Order: sequence, then structure tokens, then C-alpha cells
Amino acid sequence: MTDVHVHFLHDGAGVYTREYLLGFLDAAQRAGLEEIYLLGL
Repeated sequence: MTDVHVHFLHDGAGVYTREYLLGFLDAAQRAGLEEIYLLGL
């Protein structure tokens, strides 16, 4: 079983750029994951 969830850390403003989010997706693809769950705090 692969743990595919990510907890985002934010700068206090709660704003994420497209590039920031794409970094997580790129890393998941490089790791061969077919799914990723993004969890905001």
C-alpha cells in the first residue's frame, strides 16, 4: 500500500500558486504514482 496523501504547508495567507501545486504533481509522476491526494490545512 502506498501512502499518496500530501499535507500542504502554507505561508499563512492560504494561497498556492499553480507552479507550487504542479511541483507536487511532477514529483508524484516521477515516483510512478497514479493517484495523489492533496490535503489543505
